[in-house]
Amino acid sequence: MGRQRVEKSIESDYGESIEYVCHQHPGLEGARLFPRVLKLLSGAVGDLMDALDTKSIKADAGKLASAAIEEGDPSLLSPSSLLGGGSGMGALLDADVDMAKLGSALDALSDKLMVDDRLILDLLKYTRRRGPGESGAKHVVDCFDTIYQGNYGELVQAVWFALDTNYGAAIRRRFFSQGGAV
Repeated sequence: MGRQRVEKSIESDYGESIEYVCHQHPGLEGARLFPRVLKLLSGAVGDLMDALDTKSIKADAGKLASAAIEEGDPSLLSPSSLLGGGSGMGALLDADVDMAKLGSALDALSDKLMVDDRLILDLLKYTRRRGPGESGAKHVVDCFDTIYQGNYGELVQAVWFALDTNYGAAIRRRFFSQGGAV
């Protein structure tokens, strides 16, 4: 089986539809990067689960977190989504959610992801981006500063997309027991 190539449209912070193509990392390179990804996610997912009170609510939140990774949409982990904002998570409205812990967990995940600029560049290494009116796709890493200047929402979505393309199945299996044994 060869490296997988995945395409996705991501909306920029300016409302433009941007076409992304991400190739999976070669095996050894991806394997070396994976422990850094797991370290980033493991504490954050645990903190998110600690903010929720019951097992059933935790299971629903796990499904939502898995969907966020699969869809490449971190907004699914926003407090409004976790509290029933159109994501089938209405049960959380009746749950005892520690909002302080929840907010801290989401902040910590964002901080960890965005602070390690080397990790971001490594994750996006095999990602190309083509904006409206551009003739060809450009390597994201080569034009990183220009692309994401004032466009950080798109950056977060691009990182989630690269994470899912490379590690989505393994992360879902590891943290949420979907797609195989833990």
